[in-house]
Amino acid sequence: MTGTRMRIGILGAGTIGAYLGGRLAAAGHDVVLVGRPRVLDCIAKDGLVLEDLDGSRREALPRCASDSAALRDCEVVLITTKVADLEQAAASILRHASIAIGLQNGVEAPRILRQVLGAPRARAGIVSWNAVWRDERTLRRSTSGPVVIEQRGEDAIVLRVIAALDRAGLPAKGADPIEPVLWSKLLFNLNNAVNAISGVSLADELAQRGWRRVVSACQREGLDALRQAGISPVRLGATMDPRFASRMLLVPDVVFRALAGRVVKIDAAARSSMADDLARGRKTEVAYLQGAIVALGEKVGVPTPVNRRVVDAIHRMERGEPAGVTAEQLLAS
Repeated sequence: MTGTRMRIGILGAGTIGAYLGGRLAAAGHDVVLVGRPRVLDCIAKDGLVLEDLDGSRREALPRCASDSAALRDCEVVLITTKVADLEQAAASILRHASIAIGLQNGVEAPRILRQVLGAPRARAGIVSWNAVWRDERTLRRSTSGPVVIEQRGEDAIVLRVIAALDRAGLPAKGADPIEPVLWSKLLFNLNNAVNAISGVSLADELAQRGWRRVVSACQREGLDALRQAGISPVRLGATMDPRFASRMLLVPDVVFRALAGRVVKIDAAARSSMADDLARGRKTEVAYLQGAIVALGEKVGVPTPVNRRVVDAIHRMERGEPAGVTAEQLLAS
């Protein structure tokens, strides 16, 4: 059963969705991408070129559509919209999909999906890597890490999706419960906003100890709040442990350079999705990332001043103002 060709829908096929769908299509699955014509028109005409971190290339020609009705015959739909759009996206497939897997940043996806679709049809998960567009039809995976999907016991459809991703060259695994995984991913995603404020690539930002100290402070505030709330974060991949990461970020530059390549691979051109959102004038997900840490800290009585300052800086940037803050100012006691 795990070796059969699947009918897979990707709803909200932007950067992550198009890359996932393209790799699955290249592996022989029947894939339909549903998203904005701005993104999909060129793909529908000329197909996708998919580059990986090792330089390997695959080509794919998935079906493309702008209406969720195209998902009606899919066995499973991977929803890759922003979390703020998840409720509307889930409602649009109420009559079409047997199982929907939400792959969003933050920790709200399980609640939203279960509320809209009902628990039996809803799964949440994470994509722990990023991708970047090289041109209108070329996508490159720019960081490493696994896909993790909520798996309830002998969850046949999820096991098939995991197997399909693995065979497509995208390491994947199941997890139950999924909530600790989502919180762990959120801790890593706290770098998204810091990268956007820094104004440089991920590689250049992480090469500077000042910005690494800001990310570490955000993570350590989050870890303190999670500990007080009784939530234990988990290791996402062989080397992706948020507790270790928060400490590793503090080491001197020369030591960090030696360690970083063993933990995660980052393409020189990679930027965070939040930096891309700001560049396009879109509202960011900071409320679901640093904002979630601030809210949890308030709930359990743990101060989160650095996360608060990051939220304020991103809101200024959303209004078109400069961030107006340095790493040292974000860390000020």
